[in-house]
Amino acid sequence: MVEELTTALALAVTAGQPIVAMNSQFDLTMLDREARRHGVRPLMDRVSPAVLDPRVLDKRVDRYRKGGRTLTDLCRHYVVPLDHAHSSDADATAACAVVWKLANRHRWVRETKLTDLHAAQVEWAREQNADLRDYFARTEGKEAWAAGVRLEWPLIPAWHAA
Repeated sequence: MVEELTTALALAVTAGQPIVAMNSQFDLTMLDREARRHGVRPLMDRVSPAVLDPRVLDKRVDRYRKGGRTLTDLCRHYVVPLDHAHSSDADATAACAVVWKLANRHRWVRETKLTDLHAAQVEWAREQNADLRDYFARTEGKEAWAAGVRLEWPLIPAWHAA
């Protein structure tokens, strides 16, 4: 299954398609580790995908909006149906729909080349995660959480897996 998924994603990327994933850092890191565990060539060793992460994009376009940033929250905000949340097909469809609505609401997102948007998200995710790390570090009772916040995006490199 890991081989099939990794191959399908690599083929889509080769065809010019972005990977849309909510909280892509988690999903792509999990896929990478599973590929390595099963002796499958990891996705990022095959291709360099343009990744669109609704969470990273939304935090950039609406930084100070109150409320959560879960997929359910983003679907509510962008008026996207989310039936059967937490099933892979429903979550994937909803994440794509959120990115679509976000890009149509923010013209500059729609007009930015995929490779440039991906590169920008690398920096935005780093900034967002650094802010979260700093928040944990200064919040009583959450100080220890700061050490676990990773700045790499969209994938935590395998050498950090320990």
